[in-house]
Amino acid sequence: RCGSPSSAATTLFSAMVDHNANSFRAVYQKAESLFRRLVAVLSVFRDWVVLGQINLESLVEEQLDSVHDWERNFRELKAKGREAERLPSSIKVDCVSVSAIPVKATIDDHIQRLYDSLLSSLRQSIAMNVQSIDGFLSGAVDELSSRPQSVEEIGKANQMHSELSARRPEIKPLFERAELKNKLLRSVA
Repeated sequence: RCGSPSSAATTLFSAMVDHNANSFRAVYQKAESLFRRLVAVLSVFRDWVVLGQINLESLVEEQLDSVHDWERNFRELKAKGREAERLPSSIKVDCVSVSAIPVKATIDDHIQRLYDSLLSSLRQSIAMNVQSIDGFLSGAVDELSSRPQSVEEIGKANQMHSELSARRPEIKPLFERAELKNKLLRSVA
């Protein structure tokens, strides 16, 4: 008894394959087409996940110098964040629904990491500007706080005053840049 149902099933399946052999080609072609379209779904997100493949900190450090660089990048990042919110959460390709929620979470993480890198870089740039200004001021205070006792010391003090006055034009723009960067930092942080 056990042998007869299995042989009947084998005969049935053989008959189904023989009867529908010409349709298999179409089925496989449609499956290949479906898988090509599913692979194409990757291209929707490819440009978004490229941030995860680079060292953001070194890129930001290399590329940003002026206040306008940081302003432009913060503005662009904000626009990209809004654009990322509009990415679909799922994509339907024929009978297959692809969830994009994990990749959207990754994109949000990349955007946040870039934002953090921009903030960190801006803070570091401000600190370097302030350190340069502080070094100039500390040196100037040390030099000018001594009281000359002789004509020679008075001459040295006047010479030091002239040197410090000559360096002042290079320090003032540094102070202005630090001030602008700090203003930007307060507006974006």
